[in-house]
Amino acid sequence: MNIMQHPVNSYNQPLGQALPEWTTRPIPPKIVINGQYCRLEPINSKKHTEDLYQAYYTNVPDARDWTYLSKDRPQSKDEYAHLVKEMEESTDFHHYAVIDIKSGQAVGTLAFMRIQPEYGVLEIGFVNFSPRLSKHTAATEAVFLMLKYAFDDLGYRRCEWKTDSLNSRSHDAAKRFGFHYEGLFRKDMVRKQRSRDTLWFSMIEDEWPQIKKTYETWLNPNNFDADGNQLTRLDTNISQNNR
Repeated sequence: MNIMQHPVNSYNQPLGQALPEWTTRPIPPKIVINGQYCRLEPINSKKHTEDLYQAYYTNVPDARDWTYLSKDRPQSKDEYAHLVKEMEESTDFHHYAVIDIKSGQAVGTLAFMRIQPEYGVLEIGFVNFSPRLSKHTAATEAVFLMLKYAFDDLGYRRCEWKTDSLNSRSHDAAKRFGFHYEGLFRKDMVRKQRSRDTLWFSMIEDEWPQIKKTYETWLNPNNFDADGNQLTRLDTNISQNNR
């Protein structure tokens, strides 16, 4: 917004938009969120550990999908069970298991994090989609369900996506999902004893209605052929709708 369009105070200083009816948003309750291709369940160590372990370790030869996560890939089933228990008990991160509707199995995780209800801001992070979920329709729907819950149900104003500046897969995902690049935070943190520069992306409530329509159009079964291949790309639609 041009500075001249802002309201000004008695000193002729520009001010931000007035929000006289603003109230603190609720912290996201840990509920099941249902979709067409997947559902999100608050992660439960007793219920989800075995499925997730099989999804992440069966026919997965190495730890490349864990390189940019804050945690290293557990080296055993017991270590993985301990990690899932930590995720379940976390109060800062609200972790969800992504359940594939067809198989009924947990095939990935993602979380709400950096939740700031007083400002209406949160982040989607700790995204770890197994090969059984990655590049599948349910992976996109999982992110859509998180966004819809944050904006439509809880009334948040802003959702963030942050990533290691060297993680090109996450950069591409952020843009495809409709997040806007905001900038590079240099030497933002030390992770796994290495320096990390962080790229920031965001989506705000003003953009959400059009982006939501784009997701809904893309997720419509008519957008897929008999083999499940998409007929129209999601990122193309979003980029066109937000020019």
